[in-house]
Amino acid sequence: MNPPANIQPVARRLCELLPGITTIALIGSRATGTATPDSDWDILVLVDGGVEESERKKIKEQLRGEFPELKLDILFASERWVTSNLQNDPYRRYWLEEGVGLWGKWPLECQYPALRKGATDSHLNLILSEMKLADVSELRVAEQFRFYARALKKILMIDHALDDDYRSLWPDLARVMGSELWERYRPTNGTRRVTRKNVERARRLARRKLREVQARVEALLHPSYQARETE
Repeated sequence: MNPPANIQPVARRLCELLPGITTIALIGSRATGTATPDSDWDILVLVDGGVEESERKKIKEQLRGEFPELKLDILFASERWVTSNLQNDPYRRYWLEEGVGLWGKWPLECQYPALRKGATDSHLNLILSEMKLADVSELRVAEQFRFYARALKKILMIDHALDDDYRSLWPDLARVMGSELWERYRPTNGTRRVTRKNVERARRLARRKLREVQARVEALLHPSYQARETE
């Protein structure tokens, strides 16, 4: 995917405001072509040594003032932070695989180690806890639907990371959700009204997929299984 023309001026301005940048990349739904009209523009900015919190805040506020038409969400980090600890983080791999370079060195070169069972269990347990909280929260119907849809997406991200498959997440999410739910999560022509039935369907799908992936993690990442694989 070629970088959208309207985001390139943001990259150039970032380079002017912050010397030492090594990489700027577009990540998230704008990079994968699955954005809705109100989606954020997620930008990953890599700087050797990182950036102080006060400087981050100042730059973010300045860019939002200069580019008010863009809903910017800027993440500052170092290349070392992005490419380290990948055995415990299934999500960061998608930045590396799906991101679109805007400036500097991209893609980053790194190898993906096998996910650690304890860390993967923790990610899944956190998703379960968040869904339990959503079950009892007084959210509006549309908000609750988006919550369960995002939970399902995170579960599928872990599922695909187990297979080192970072390219078929969105088609698989659309398949699992079905056309009715997908059009409400990623509408192609205006917003669609979300019903309580849609919410319950999304909740059941997320719960069922969570159980499936928990079972996969237990089978694939159990120490006894991994020991057999290395014999």
